[in-house]
Amino acid sequence: MNQGRTPKQTGKFGVKKGFESKKAERKDGEIMTIGKEPITVYATTPVIKVANMMIENDCRRIPIVDAGTKVILGVAKAVDIVDFLGGGEKYNIILNNFNGNFLSAINSPIAKIASQNFMTLTNYDSIKDAVNIIIEKHTSLIPVVDEDGKILKVVTEKDVFPTMKKSGVKAGDIMQRAVTTVTPRTTIKDLARIIVNTKKRRIPVVSDGELVGIISVMDVLKFLKEGEFKSVMSEDVLSETVDKIMKQPTVVFPDTDLDTIVTKMKEMNFGGFPVVEDSKLVGIITTTDVIKAFYR
Repeated sequence: MNQGRTPKQTGKFGVKKGFESKKAERKDGEIMTIGKEPITVYATTPVIKVANMMIENDCRRIPIVDAGTKVILGVAKAVDIVDFLGGGEKYNIILNNFNGNFLSAINSPIAKIASQNFMTLTNYDSIKDAVNIIIEKHTSLIPVVDEDGKILKVVTEKDVFPTMKKSGVKAGDIMQRAVTTVTPRTTIKDLARIIVNTKKRRIPVVSDGELVGIISVMDVLKFLKEGEFKSVMSEDVLSETVDKIMKQPTVVFPDTDLDTIVTKMKEMNFGGFPVVEDSKLVGIITTTDVIKAFYR
């Protein structure tokens, strides 16, 4: 790790920890040449508003900042919202604090469920530092902060996505062969739990051994937003099945070259593709797999 790196910040909302002292004369690192202005929320922002912002901006992570100082306090993650709405331990908050009332729960403050253990970069860091975090921690967004913890920008997978060619590498060389799947009749609640437990962003849908769909954590959030809830009880909302929201998959093959996959990911703005052979699912390849293949 480079001097001045702040790889982790852990603490209660409103308390910043782990920031190392910096020398005032140090120059900004190359990390400041990439990335973008951050979309942020406050600790009091309702869960449903954060989910809507994720959908509207096509992002799975949004930094939470202090309203006055812009010091980063936490990171709202799509998987945490899915966990809260039925995927894991945070679902108990709905049962215990809201008596199972779904509409009340989704209007509670994001601070109730947001992660306070997250990775950051400083303005002195390099692009390689960002790549290492993305590969090692499988994170899609990293806040860049100054020595006081004030957020300056965010760096995402797209910002470090390869632009060069890498001939000779095939999907079968770098794909993940162990793939978590669901069936069309899997409930949204069970899907949510699988997403939370496996930390997978996208799950192939398989029927009778054949790939029939693909579903992501963002699809779950969109369902919750657009579903026009039939009941205020979370169990009713989450009893719908995956076939209601799954998408037709775009696939690649084991012999598809990596340059073609990179082009498809950029053109379609997709974060991954199932890999099929003879109509059977044999793997999955994601942006993290691609970045790892190019940089390591």
